[in-house]
Amino acid sequence: MKKELQTQLYEKYPKIFRQKDESTKTSCMGWGICCGDGWVYTLCSTCRDEKTNEEERLGKINNL
Repeated sequence: MKKELQTQLYEKYPKIFRQKDESTKTSCMGWGICCGDGWVYTLCSTCRDEKTNEEERLGKINNL
């Protein structure tokens, strides 16, 4: 992945990539993102949207 796109992902999704600065002995994130440029954005966005939907659903249940 292009370094600039990787940096944008790290900034946009800090919780998903919270281990990016760890040693490669403790996390594979230390190697960076080793794949094509396109699909990772879709994956991160989908994960974030699903988490938001789940939090909203749980909030409604807890407020009953």
